[in-house]
Formats: sequence, structure tokens, C-alpha cells
Amino acid sequence: MKRTDNFIGIFNQLESFLRDYTKSDNKVTFYKLLDSVSQSKRIVRHNKALLQKFGDLRNLIVHNIGVGKEYIAEPSEYTLKTLKYIYKTLMDPATVIPKFSKKVKVFNPKDRLISSIQYMHKHDFSQICVLIDGKYRLLTSEGIIQWLGAQNKVGLADIENATIDEAIKYDTSYYVFVNRHKTIDDVYSLFDRSIQNDVPRLQAVIITEKGREEETPIGMITPWDIVGLRT
Repeated sequence: MKRTDNFIGIFNQLESFLRDYTKSDNKVTFYKLLDSVSQSKRIVRHNKALLQKFGDLRNLIVHNIGVGKEYIAEPSEYTLKTLKYIYKTLMDPATVIPKFSKKVKVFNPKDRLISSIQYMHKHDFSQICVLIDGKYRLLTSEGIIQWLGAQNKVGLADIENATIDEAIKYDTSYYVFVNRHKTIDDVYSLFDRSIQNDVPRLQAVIITEKGREEETPIGMITPWDIVGLRT
């Protein structure tokens, strides 16, 4: 049964990777390995129950070899393909580029604030990139609201004539820069941790060549982009 041999071979490679990744010895069960790795690897977390079944199937096969070394069961083609996919994804995880590659419009701090608001409304964005003194910053809808609230203390806000640099002073939004080789799982974890650790909500991840704030953005990831990864 060539399919069974392939299944056992790939499963053993997967298990070996999980042990190396968690620095676990052979006393740690496969289920425990999945519990540990699922905390940081989305592909394992989303397929944990299925991988447990694969582990049970592997045990059934290797511990019940019949007369003439015949296997007691043979995995389906679907099972083998799914296991291959999970293993390949673990060994060669997808990076943020090209999936989140996009042209990021950059505003000047002296641009009219109303133009940025109109742009955000038109494209259903909650934030824009602004280049200030050679570094890229984020102006968010929350920052604009904070600016509006501050203007209310001194009179009616002059939105028509206000510039972006006036509003961005009030923006304390949390965002980070990552390089183009960052894995999607790593970015997923950044958003996850910002929720679990009760820190300011991560508004966006800005992608540049080397993850530096003075480099031109080549992509951006927002919480809404992450929603699709949770399924």
C-alpha cells in the first residue's frame, strides 16, 4: 500500500518537526505537541482536531501490522493530500508579500485634512499613511476624532482649512512595521497578542522592504484583513 507508506512517512516528518519546534523529547505525546504548536501556528490551530485523527490513524496502522506485514488500514487520497498540505505549509510558511502587496497612497502633512477624510470614506479605510520628516506615520479615524474633540474646546473645528499635520498630533494609534519576509502567521500573532494582552488595539501592520519606518510602504495589513484568516 504505497499510499499508506507515504502517509506514515509524511506523518513522521511532521511529528519530527513539531518535536524540534517545541524542543520536546519522545515522552511528549503527539496531542501535547499539537497543543503547544497550535498557540503559534495557525495551520495547526485550525486543523488540530483533524491532525489528532491523523495521529490516531497512524497509531492504528503501525501497531496493527498484519501477517506478511500487511497494513490494517489505508488512508484515503483526501487524507494524504491534506496531510501533505499541512506539512508543506509548516515547512514553507506564506509571507506577507505577495499576499498583502498593494500600492499605499502616501499623504503630505500639509495636505488638507478633508482630502484624507474623503479618501478614507471613498475606499472604506480607517487609516492613511503620512510621510513626516522622512518617516511614515499613520493617521487614523480615531485620531481625527480626537482632533475634533480638542477643537471643540476652543470653538468650531475648521475642517475645510485644517491640514493633516494638525490632526496627526492627536493620533496615538498603535501600529508596527514589518519586513516583506515576515510570515502571515507572525502577523496574525501580532494582532492576536494585542487583544489578549489588553494593550492598545493594533490598528495596522505596515510592510516595507526591511521593516523600517523610513522605507516606502509596499503593503498594509489591517484588522479587517485578519478577519479572513480566522476562518
